[in-house]
Amino acid sequence: MRVSVSEARKRLKELIASACRGEEVVIAADGPLLVRLEPVRCRPFRVGILKDRMSGPGPDFLAEMGEDEIRLWEGDDA
Repeated sequence: MRVSVSEARKRLKELIASACRGEEVVIAADGPLLVRLEPVRCRPFRVGILKDRMSGPGPDFLAEMGEDEIRLWEGDDA
């Protein structure tokens, strides 16, 4: 469906509903096409996305850092 900018202002809610149903909605101004309305496709949020791909104990974030790690954190390259 192709509509003018002024028509789109009047029918925006209807045009959004049409786009969400999969219809092509294009807004034009005096000839040239300006905008195509498309629904935003969001993927569902998944917890534990890497649970089957990781194994082992993992890092110990509470372990004491060694001298080399401390120098890296402090930015001391010497």
